[in-house]
Amino acid sequence: MQKTNFFRFLLCSLASILMLSSCATSSKRAILSGAEISQERPRKMSVDIKNEKDPWQIWTYRLLLGNQPTKDNGLIQADSLHEKGDLKNALKSYENLFKRKLSPLERASIGVRIASTHLSLQNSKSALSTIGTIYKNTPNGIDDVHPEAALILGYAYAAQGDLDQSLRWFVQFEKLGSVGSQNTSLANQGIRFVLRNASNSSIDNLPTAWSKQPLVSLWLGEERKLRAKGIEPGEAVDVEAGSINAESSLAQQSLVRAKVKIGVILPLSGEHAVLGNSVKEGIELAVSANNPDNLIELVMRDVGSDASIIEENINSLALNEHVHFLIGPLLSSQAAVASTAARLRELPIITFSKSDSFSPGGGVYRLGITSSIQVASLLD
Repeated sequence: MQKTNFFRFLLCSLASILMLSSCATSSKRAILSGAEISQERPRKMSVDIKNEKDPWQIWTYRLLLGNQPTKDNGLIQADSLHEKGDLKNALKSYENLFKRKLSPLERASIGVRIASTHLSLQNSKSALSTIGTIYKNTPNGIDDVHPEAALILGYAYAAQGDLDQSLRWFVQFEKLGSVGSQNTSLANQGIRFVLRNASNSSIDNLPTAWSKQPLVSLWLGEERKLRAKGIEPGEAVDVEAGSINAESSLAQQSLVRAKVKIGVILPLSGEHAVLGNSVKEGIELAVSANNPDNLIELVMRDVGSDASIIEENINSLALNEHVHFLIGPLLSSQAAVASTAARLRELPIITFSKSDSFSPGGGVYRLGITSSIQVASLLD
């Protein structure tokens, strides 16, 4: 019973992190004004939310496209400026880097950053021009465009008032599917945004073929119903208040209620196997008791007591399994490696390290009482 309660608490912690992440994403509402997109930032609350990303920014700081690490100090420094919100100086740094002799991957990675930053600074024309420069000589045309660039094109064409091209790029982004399980959700988010903010004439002049395209047709039909009710372009729509019909509400819920994959890294073999398997059973028991709709999927990895295989397993969970969170490892000797790898992949992780030298923070959480805390508690 104690084990069950313990891991129910663990799953509640994960659910809280997921809910906070979802709220941070949904609180971001962009407004289309004229030919440009302006980004409405959330009001400052009691806790500052730093590094809020625009919806088209799915590239990752300090990584090249394809999640390849970079050792380029210039790019790392430029990313740090961007991460701190100094977009203008970050843009200058990216543009200086872009002038160097670069590999195709480096060129695309920096070019995507330039285009993304232009769009954040409400310069959609420059964003489109930059993407065009990156891919103008590629042999396979549209198929060579990275998903990070395709998503930028979707928003940038919308800002230019070209709804048809915007929708084409959101659909292409969804087809590329290189952002794991999130690609369909991100495409839906973009399509719904541009339709909600498009002018009446843009909606009316869309080719009829879009009414038959699965990804677009539902939102397009819903948008036309909203406008028939007198709801103006750009006006906020409250799904829960019933402004959207049941069919669309179900579609929206299907995005929110997508399956959550949790990577679990534990010593399931070796000298700590008994403890590792006990923890595994506890996690599985907690999930089975709190997962009536089968929305939580566990992906187990046996890491034994070897710290050298931690990074490899986390990379596999991130890139191949597309997990959303990590639990583990048990051993403090593995926790430091795991936290570094998880931060690099921008994956929240809950470790069981009880070492005083272990440093949580930055998406790394500790579920365990350190020796110093225990001593302090006894002395109170």
